[in-house]
Amino acid sequence: MFFCGQIEKCEGNYEMDYEVLSEMLPLGRQGEMVLGLQTTKDLMEVLGDPQDKVPIIHVAGTNGKGSTSKIMATILQEAGYKVGLYTSPSLYEFNDRIRINNENISDEDIMEFAVDIRNHVLNTNLYFTEFELYTALAWMAFDKYEVDVAIIETGIGGRLDATNIIQSPLVSVITKLAYDHQDVLGDTIEEIAGEKAGIMKPGSPVVYYPSEEAAVDVIVARAEELGSSKRTVDIDALEYKLNNNRTQDFVYKGETYTIQLLEAHQIYNSCIAIEVMNTLNDLGGWSISKKAVKAGLEKTVWEGRFEWVHENPDIIIDGSHNIDGVTGLTENLLRYFPGQPRIGIVGMLGDKEFKPALSVIAPHFDLILTVQPDSDRALSSDDMKQVIIDMGFLPEEKIISLGKDYRKALETALEKTETDMEDAMICVFGSFYYVGDVRQLILQSKG
Repeated sequence: MFFCGQIEKCEGNYEMDYEVLSEMLPLGRQGEMVLGLQTTKDLMEVLGDPQDKVPIIHVAGTNGKGSTSKIMATILQEAGYKVGLYTSPSLYEFNDRIRINNENISDEDIMEFAVDIRNHVLNTNLYFTEFELYTALAWMAFDKYEVDVAIIETGIGGRLDATNIIQSPLVSVITKLAYDHQDVLGDTIEEIAGEKAGIMKPGSPVVYYPSEEAAVDVIVARAEELGSSKRTVDIDALEYKLNNNRTQDFVYKGETYTIQLLEAHQIYNSCIAIEVMNTLNDLGGWSISKKAVKAGLEKTVWEGRFEWVHENPDIIIDGSHNIDGVTGLTENLLRYFPGQPRIGIVGMLGDKEFKPALSVIAPHFDLILTVQPDSDRALSSDDMKQVIIDMGFLPEEKIISLGKDYRKALETALEKTETDMEDAMICVFGSFYYVGDVRQLILQSKG
């Protein structure tokens, strides 16, 4: 094992990041993905199984699981509960994947937990991944601060995801299913649904999005096998009321709701959250009023999800990375910016289905700047440029590769809006592994 010999050098004035922790703990390569539960079980056991001390809502799905988790957390906080929220990946700060009542846990907390982990595993053979560590940190935080409920988002899949050592969740939630990570989850929607349904536990209710019939059949069959009650969104009871540009109104089961989340699919995510609240109320011991639900929905803000971060020029930040998410992003660009010139800044991971996603959105840009996300799995900006050139949607001079120079990409786009593309909007998309950095640059420029 390799450990930092002097914890002191990590204390005091430091910026918490993976490198600091990797000097202290037996971690694999950053970004390494290893599916399986045994390491997490062993790690949590030596830490006293903090995950068994906190009521948990467990969330899986292909798209919308982070947004749905954030919506639920905000509603429950409005209802007076102390809420832990664990999502991934980080957007722009190491700590932002672990929150309590919408506040990131501190660097000091992370260091405290990391030292505790180090002391417990020092004389063991445990060797864990980055995600397994983050999962342990989240449960330690939620246990220490005695949250009333923790909302836990899976990383990849469900059945073999590191979060899936939960014995008896309050509710299992499965958001919209689509094709992603086929190399580990399977090539059919039935296989993917089976992996996601792996988070379901005997007797624990499940709330699910009505994805295509083949996926729903898998979820329903699993619920019946486990003796779990099931609830889904009633699409027939949903109607859009109106769009006010910066908010969306919708009616669900006779009640009118307003949300700040601008994508059309956020209405469906909101309905999933509503049904989870109904399920909790049915369980007994929970009191979540309609007033709290409406207030939570209206107050929810989720960074990096069709986030309108700047006006004049309009700049949208969106982490959409698979074909389903990018299709939704394309629809929203056409919805909010019809007939307007568009500049795209795009970076994607090479293990994603980036070609189908790009084929959907690339035709709707007048200029594309390619960048490389900060990940070992990233597609290079030059390769991205060549892929788009080969698609033939834009002349080569309208596709510019800028490597990892996100500042240059943003400056280039802004310069275009001040010269020959004065009415253009800018959309930054393709991966959470870089859009947060661009978001920070934009916010810093606003002062």
